[in-house]
Amino acid sequence: MKIFNTEQIRAWDAYTIKNEPVRSVDLMNRAAQAFAHWFTGLYGDTRRPVSVFAGTGNNGGDGLALARILHRKAYDVRLVVCDFGGKRSADFERQLQMLPPRDSLPVQFLHASAASPPPASAVVVDALFGSGLTRPLEGPWAEMIAFLNRLPNEIVAIDLPSGLYADRHTEGPCVRAQRVFSFETPKLAFFMPENGASVGEWAFGAIGLHPEFAAQTDSPFTYLTADALRLRARHKFDHKGTYGHALLIAGSYGKMGAAVLAAKAALRAGAGLLTVHAPACGGAILQTAVPEAMFSADRRAKLWSAAPDPGAYRSVGLGCGIGLAPETAAAMEALLDRAHSPLVLDADALNLLAAHPTWWPKIPQNSLLTPHLKEFERLFGASRNDFERLELLRGQAAARGVHIILKGTHRNRRPRRPVPLQLHRQSRHGHCRRRGRPHRHPDRLTCPRVRARGCRLPRRVSARIGGRFGGEPVQPARHDSRQHRSLPGRRLERPGARMRISRQKKAAPLSERPFQIAEKPVQTTGRR
Repeated sequence: MKIFNTEQIRAWDAYTIKNEPVRSVDLMNRAAQAFAHWFTGLYGDTRRPVSVFAGTGNNGGDGLALARILHRKAYDVRLVVCDFGGKRSADFERQLQMLPPRDSLPVQFLHASAASPPPASAVVVDALFGSGLTRPLEGPWAEMIAFLNRLPNEIVAIDLPSGLYADRHTEGPCVRAQRVFSFETPKLAFFMPENGASVGEWAFGAIGLHPEFAAQTDSPFTYLTADALRLRARHKFDHKGTYGHALLIAGSYGKMGAAVLAAKAALRAGAGLLTVHAPACGGAILQTAVPEAMFSADRRAKLWSAAPDPGAYRSVGLGCGIGLAPETAAAMEALLDRAHSPLVLDADALNLLAAHPTWWPKIPQNSLLTPHLKEFERLFGASRNDFERLELLRGQAAARGVHIILKGTHRNRRPRRPVPLQLHRQSRHGHCRRRGRPHRHPDRLTCPRVRARGCRLPRRVSARIGGRFGGEPVQPARHDSRQHRSLPGRRLERPGARMRISRQKKAAPLSERPFQIAEKPVQTTGRR
């Protein structure tokens, strides 16, 4: 899904109005209907008060249309129109004329920032400003933003929290909304950590903008969802050799857990064969924790000092927990000298690269780098804000000829070629566990990409796979997901798993009766 900037969104509206054709006020009504449908699904109690704070532009017109729709649905709506500048858009005036009588829908006009607070149980709808804002809010508008942010009420924003820029860094005050509903597509600002306090949970919905505009308009950014990812289907005569042999170089004394997690992730992502090269001290740990993987012992007991020939493997990933010892640095440099195919570099491999910038020419073209924020800063320097970091990422990926996946809540993937930067939703990052959902360890993010490269998938596809599956339980294909996420050892760990013959209406010959594992299906949860 393409993510458009403010100018493109405005052009998309104009294209729809001209080519559908449709009146601008009717398009505004469609947007309000889409918002109302989403809103009533979340707040179904019509007895709960709703206070709509509207400006006098087109976003304010959306607010007026929403108030009218909710009023017809028997919601207890109160409308506050902030008429501070005296300028009103034409569509706002039309929506004002379409409001029901004042005795049924209370409307308050404010010419100063003083406003009475809504009831404590009310839902506040922010419809002051949308994506058309071009400068920081000040004066009475800034005072109104501060007033809304002081309220204890839940705030829901139409299209964009007021004061927030859709596609660049925001310097002025903006509404801190708990929920946001964006029209047609999400805004680039939603993916930036610096806007987390203003954007909370967000959703988007279609309002009927013309599809031809989106098809023929280029954007440097896309939003990648799970539906866009499909691996090739597995067939009954496939075997482990069909899905490649991957090499994982990971672990050191005291950090073998990183190697275990990365190895399990590679196998769970579907690698046919996996060899883990690690210090000799990790042999018993890996052979016990990951019996499906083969172990290659380093000559040193506690650190990595030499690696197998990378040419013997279809894919190579390194960095998780390898440490920063001088011998490890020498081993990594030697590996880069011998590598002729793309590598996956993560964790300490990136830290060693940051400490030895002269290694950059040795990195094979189209390699995948997966830094988190601090590792990214060590590699390329600090940034003043998230948007500046995004542009730095795009420039460095193109200049270095590599793919970069910047880990975070919404991972940013920039391929080396000038194609759209892709934003992936991740359930969460770090080691946290929240609301009963399983955490995603950073060392699990590397190996889905290693596995994808091992299966000879295109580099762009393998980067997408790592971006998505590092943040969620791996389920590449709905019809065949069990094959991708099941490990032999995992079945042994579940005492409730048992073999059974599937029942059929007509008895088939015994040789043709399929066997199935009777297990409880894995439930995928996450904030959407």
